Amino acid sequence: MLILSATPYKAGTFNTDVEDHYLDFQRTLSFLLGQKAEKKEWTEEVNKLLLDFRDKLTGSDRTYRVLKKLKGEIELSGSRK
Repeated sequence: MLILSATPYKAGTFNTDVEDHYLDFQRTLSFLLGQKAEKKEWTEEVNKLLLDFRDKLTGSDRTYRVLKKLKGEIELSGSRK
């Protein structure tokens, strides 16, 4: 039987936090995956998805940054005309 806490993980850890919530989540994920052959691949995929999600939330998504820069360049070139 597996019993998990209903307390959600915080989305991020700040410098003032005593605990590292991301590391704690990684340990829990590793425990839940147990001895599965695909454990490494699953963990890497979850980490990639979490990083992508963080980037979307914080606006540090590469696509967003590139498009924002391009928009600025277009606006600048339009103002020179």
